[in-house]
Amino acid sequence: MVWIELVDASGDEVVYDYMPELRTADRGRLSVNKETRERRIIKKSKDDWWSEYHGHAWHRMDKMIDEDVYPQETCVAWY
Repeated sequence: MVWIELVDASGDEVVYDYMPELRTADRGRLSVNKETRERRIIKKSKDDWWSEYHGHAWHRMDKMIDEDVYPQETCVAWY
C-alpha cells in the first residue's frame, strides 16, 4: 500500500507526496505533467526500496489526470 497526499495540482503538473505503507514513512515527492504525462521523481522515499511504491502512485496520478479530480489524500493497495 502507498499513501499519496496532494501538494499542488494548480499548474501544468500534478505533485503528490507518497508514503510507502504507513503515513509515517519517509515521504517521497512525485510529479506528472498534465499534458505530456512526463513523470519526475522530485525526491525518492528512503522506504521505496524496490521502486514499486512510486510506480503505483504514478499510475493513480495518471488516473486522476484523466478524471481531472485531485483528492487531498488517497491510497493505493495491491496484493
